[in-house]
Amino acid sequence: FLVGLVAPWVYAATALGKDAAEIGNQLAASLHLKAAIEDHGFLHKQDFWLLIAALSTPHVTYLIVWTNAKAFDRLTRPLAEPFQVFAYLAHAIKALQMAAALYYFVGPEHLKSVESLGTLATELKAYLLECDPLKLLLCGQLLAYGQLFNYYVYKTIGEAGVYYGCRLGQEVPWVYGFPFSTVPHPQYLGATLSFVGLALLFATPLTIVQGIYGVAAAFVILYAFSSWVEACL
Repeated sequence: FLVGLVAPWVYAATALGKDAAEIGNQLAASLHLKAAIEDHGFLHKQDFWLLIAALSTPHVTYLIVWTNAKAFDRLTRPLAEPFQVFAYLAHAIKALQMAAALYYFVGPEHLKSVESLGTLATELKAYLLECDPLKLLLCGQLLAYGQLFNYYVYKTIGEAGVYYGCRLGQEVPWVYGFPFSTVPHPQYLGATLSFVGLALLFATPLTIVQGIYGVAAAFVILYAFSSWVEACL
């Protein structure tokens, strides 16, 4: 686990002929950290807070279902297994969440001008080819480890375990092995790592002005909140 985390950086430093300080400086420049620290103008924009409200919707839903599981069970059982209804609801809300982020950062005018998904894919490919390799390495690791946690959570406890089956009438096995033996709340940690990885990957002078690091911070706070809800309520 740690080898996969450290070894790529050792190789990158050797290949580039740079020490740790030089690697850090290059990475900070590619992530535009100085601009991110200095520019907080997005905090005064209504659109930014509307986006944060949209991004918080899944976590408000998690809170409501977790703390009102019996009522949710009674309401949804005539339709299907409650955990399945919750899963469908969660997927729909996450799709809207991602659509809101795309609309905010890409902009309605650009989306209207895009002729096809193929055009977006071409633009994405061109952007990634221009990215600093160290930035790609960092973001790739965050995304890879995040999805690794998510994959093994689904593999070990299934959809019923992920979508509150333990509170919605399902028998969910108690798992002592990986990833639950490695970190607390591995699913939420995996999601957090993935979203932070995406935020860092698409950090540009424009998106920083729009508040992409503020969005990343919001994701961290929201998933920490949901972890607290499940642990304490």
